[in-house]
Amino acid sequence: MYNANELRIIQALQKDIESELNRIGLLYRFFSRTKSENSILKKYEKDPEKYSPDGRKIQDLFGVRIILYFPD
Repeated sequence: MYNANELRIIQALQKDIESELNRIGLLYRFFSRTKSENSILKKYEKDPEKYSPDGRKIQDLFGVRIILYFPD
């Protein structure tokens, strides 16, 4: 599950995104996730040369999925 900082970030993102979707009148469902510390470590350990301070960065710590519903 989320730690306090992750939860704060996800809640802020969700609030901003939902505010805009509500403003334009779209129906939606919002899903989110964070990559666990264990998952990040496994990803790094799999290919430690791939990620470095001056090179590539891990880009998928947070994930957001928004399902939009359109009237038929």
